[in-house]
Amino acid sequence: MIPFANAFAVVAASLCAVFAPPEPLVPSEWMAEHLIVPDGPRAGGRWDAGLTPYVAEIVDVLGPESPHNMVAVRKSAQTGISVAGIGLVASYIDRAPARIGYALPTIDLLQEFNREKLTPTIEQTEALAARINPQTSRSATGSTTVSKKFAGGSLVLLNANSAADLRSKTLKIGVGDEVDQWADDLEGQ
Repeated sequence: MIPFANAFAVVAASLCAVFAPPEPLVPSEWMAEHLIVPDGPRAGGRWDAGLTPYVAEIVDVLGPESPHNMVAVRKSAQTGISVAGIGLVASYIDRAPARIGYALPTIDLLQEFNREKLTPTIEQTEALAARINPQTSRSATGSTTVSKKFAGGSLVLLNANSAADLRSKTLKIGVGDEVDQWADDLEGQ
């Protein structure tokens, strides 16, 4: 009977290794390990917490293991917070997939964000390129300009100045960028 016990132990250990969830990884650690910066002086290089040390705390407090569900950031322009938003979203896509929304103030900014920041990040960050479905124009399974699909969820880009855009989506995670440019009143809603 001893040989069967050893065989069972080997099979059980193998199954545990295959089906075990990934180790918890806080977003800043994920970013440092995987995220390729889309623009700025470090464009095309890996994200470095040393350049924007305040970003780690912001993204980590919103990670899947954190009890917090909201952070507000008051900052000046061009300080790396959009990349923080991308990194937070990217860490969820890779490690805790869900329905995610990323809201920007106008459709023009949304399209520019997709073209200049999000798409280059997806293409250059190996973990994202492997998970996010390629952009297609007519496939229900492919990504589009405003919707990035992946196993377990999607990332939808939202026009924050459109009441219809904001109310019509069921999301688990939401990121609001350039909030000072959002309308104070959306059609009385």
